[in-house]
Amino acid sequence: MVMVIGRQIRAARTLLKITRATLSKKSGVPEITIQAVENEHGDPKASALDALSRALSHAGIKFIDDVDGEGPGVRLKKPLRR
Repeated sequence: MVMVIGRQIRAARTLLKITRATLSKKSGVPEITIQAVENEHGDPKASALDALSRALSHAGIKFIDDVDGEGPGVRLKKPLRR
């Protein structure tokens, strides 16, 4: 499982072009909590991080671990072929 950090949440929202309000509705996490997570203020509950990462993954985001010291990241999932 990838450890998700605030910068990844913000980057994921940017890739999807969604607001904190939209992510809040999709994840059930309050906007103020999303803002705190993205700004890396405090120590967010694991349940909030899980809800955010699930909502973003469902919307098409793939979270990437820190590989070879390059830092963690996000990308859009490869679309399914039909």
